[in-house]
Amino acid sequence: MNQSSITRRNFIFMTAEGALIFLGLTFLDSNTVVPVFVYTYAGSLQLVGLVNTIRAVAMLLPAVLIGPYVPAIRNVPRFIALLTLTFRPLFLLMVPVVLAGVNPRLVVWTFFGIFAAFFISEGLIGVPWWEVFSRTIPPGSRGKLLGLQQFLSGIGNIAGGFLIKAILESERLSVPAKYAIIFAIAGTLTTASALAMLMVRDFPGERFSGSVNIKEYFGRMPGYFIKNREYVKLTAVQIVSVFTGVMVPFVTLFNKTVFDLLDRQISTLIFIQILGALFGGILWGGVSNRMGNKHVILISQAAGLLLNLLGFAGLFLGIRPAGYAMAFLGGIYSGSWLGFMNYILDVTGEKERHIYLVINNITNFPFSFVSYLAGVAATKLGFGWVLAAGLSSACLGVGISLFLKSPKELYASDSQ
Repeated sequence: MNQSSITRRNFIFMTAEGALIFLGLTFLDSNTVVPVFVYTYAGSLQLVGLVNTIRAVAMLLPAVLIGPYVPAIRNVPRFIALLTLTFRPLFLLMVPVVLAGVNPRLVVWTFFGIFAAFFISEGLIGVPWWEVFSRTIPPGSRGKLLGLQQFLSGIGNIAGGFLIKAILESERLSVPAKYAIIFAIAGTLTTASALAMLMVRDFPGERFSGSVNIKEYFGRMPGYFIKNREYVKLTAVQIVSVFTGVMVPFVTLFNKTVFDLLDRQISTLIFIQILGALFGGILWGGVSNRMGNKHVILISQAAGLLLNLLGFAGLFLGIRPAGYAMAFLGGIYSGSWLGFMNYILDVTGEKERHIYLVINNITNFPFSFVSYLAGVAATKLGFGWVLAAGLSSACLGVGISLFLKSPKELYASDSQ
């Protein structure tokens, strides 16, 4: 199979794999469904904040550990497929757990264990996936593929959103039955995404076959980091963006607390946030293709700024529509990660790319705990302090984003 055939094949199946996993995770979104699930069973904002912390830590640590060995993986797609087929069906195990009628806290901690195992595997495949992606998909098609993943999953998300809304609002179903159905659908879709990954191929070529010197590998990273000024600026705004979006996992519960919402109103907020994610998939893919990834990052920080302003309008002025707008913007904001990842691809060379992806995980790791700390702050101090942190960070994020380079500027730098 020649390279052009592999490129066409991978575009199809990597699009399908991403769309299916994103659709599956709609039913397990750490910013919508899962916070409501955890709060329903545990009644704790701190545990709600722990959701995104578990996800981040579980993904970042394995990515750092596997980074040095990625060049030595002989068949990267097969490695990814093996892990996905092993771990992506795990959510199906939650079906008997929620139906067993055990202690609610035990249900939550069992979920956290499965949730962590799932994202550990996602962390292990993250850098290898991006390596295959950057190697086999040309730069001009990358934003299109990632945007298409989100768009296709977003179309399914509309149906999924209606289904989630209907399940959570149902008076005939018990709470365990509601979440058993949600976990069953999620597990089926994530399993299907693993099957799509089986069809992905890599370009033939030599792979690194020598021994890996871990000390030397990590010792070189400060030098790589310092020499790439564009990457340094990206890292700064990426760290700030964690604080900009700190309210996103709490949007539904924030509105429930401030406006004393009913269950049907909560499910409507979840649906609106899902619609926001669909719109975001279209928006970020289009902006990436037409204006470049600098503008994806810049616009995302502006959206985060508006989200936090709306939060203040709801909290202090009692403007209920602001809560629905927050949900929509929260969905949009959650998909802006593709701008950061694509910008890394823009400013790094193929031979060094896996090193920068590992550096990215290392620099982001200390901020994995921000979501949990936000849950603690919301419990102890109130949502106003969380909104203030998000608003000030958004202002800083917009400012730093202005100094990133546009595609024309990056191209001019490469040509010199």
